[in-house]
Amino acid sequence: MVGVAAVAAGGVVAGMAASSLLGGHPRSRVAGSRTCVYTGESVGQLAKVDRLLGADLRCVVVFNTQAPGWSAWEHPWFLDPTPSDAAWAVWRRDHHGATLVLTVPLVPAAPERDWRVAGASGRYDAHVRALVGNLVAAGLGQCVVRLGAEMNGTWNVDQAGSSVQDQGQWAAYWRHFVQVARSVPHEHLTFDWTVDSVVRPIPLNSIYPGDDVVDVVGIDQYDGDVTGHLGDAAARWAFFLNSPDGLAEVAAFSRSHGKPLSVPEWGLGDGSRLSAEDDDPYFVAHLVDWFRRWRVAYEGFWFPPRIEPDTATPRAWSLYRDFVREGG
Repeated sequence: MVGVAAVAAGGVVAGMAASSLLGGHPRSRVAGSRTCVYTGESVGQLAKVDRLLGADLRCVVVFNTQAPGWSAWEHPWFLDPTPSDAAWAVWRRDHHGATLVLTVPLVPAAPERDWRVAGASGRYDAHVRALVGNLVAAGLGQCVVRLGAEMNGTWNVDQAGSSVQDQGQWAAYWRHFVQVARSVPHEHLTFDWTVDSVVRPIPLNSIYPGDDVVDVVGIDQYDGDVTGHLGDAAARWAFFLNSPDGLAEVAAFSRSHGKPLSVPEWGLGDGSRLSAEDDDPYFVAHLVDWFRRWRVAYEGFWFPPRIEPDTATPRAWSLYRDFVREGG
């Protein structure tokens, strides 16, 4: 684990070339960061975010985590041209150089009981090829795919499981998935392996699929209440930074594997609501400094329609706005 002193000294991912991951050739290494946003799946909401930030963002995070069956999983909702406020494939086509970060589960909702074993053994290969083929046909063959994101949590159907055996099978399926995906013609996806910060300290190596299939190592980080650190911004930040599976450990893990680092989701509060008590400039100041020091490939602020960070959390929002206007 990398401590506070090492981060403060300016730890950056070793071996990073100057090429860009987002907007450059897929699977390239990274120097510099890029601002992304989650807008509650609304194309129109992006204009509001741009206005409040004084920026023209070209990177959006979307989810297909509620696909009820294989058909909806193979053909995600964001590929459809209607309704226009959810037509992200159209948005991507109309904005040359823009990036979609696609959050894709390993299986649809309500999977069969042995889905990890089934996936690793090739039982789902036809579904994987269909999904990737549909992405390529829609012009999304060069997007970032967060595959099985937040697997160390317990809330997603495609989580890594509780036993060492489950976790090994999960990693084997993730690995096999990418190998099958890369067999699809004209596929140039970038695969992001994203953990959630300090929720369940699963050893990272036990769920890591391998350097040859992982392109980016990511971590999601929210400034929610933490038991024992409520109301103490400095202690809360130190907890996020130094706990097992926290920011410092994941950053060091990415460096040890020669992978770019991302923060695909982050936000004030718990990401579902905002109030004045969530106005935490300490968290934002330290997080954006961490972005700079570790030269993250991209970071995704959580800004769905029901959240108003500019009015509910003006001090924290002002710091982030300045960071974005400075070019991230």
